Amino acid sequence: MIKIDQDKLISILNKKWEYRICPMCGSGDWIVSDKIFELREFNNEYINKYDLPIQPLVTITCKECGNTVLINPLVLDLLSK
Repeated sequence: MIKIDQDKLISILNKKWEYRICPMCGSGDWIVSDKIFELREFNNEYINKYDLPIQPLVTITCKECGNTVLINPLVLDLLSK
């Protein structure tokens, strides 16, 4: 399992994420994950195969309502390409 530098991500978010209010509930209390998850492209022809493009994602979840923001760690140089 690959993890990212959570402190570095939080530092980047503090600089780039101007309004840290949850659009669902108005809270500003977030949980920043240090784990990387995968989002796979859906294609009916390949539903049981593993040769589809994958996007690495880090989750940022609102503590109040569960709304989740997905951040690509490649774009923020948090993960080697």
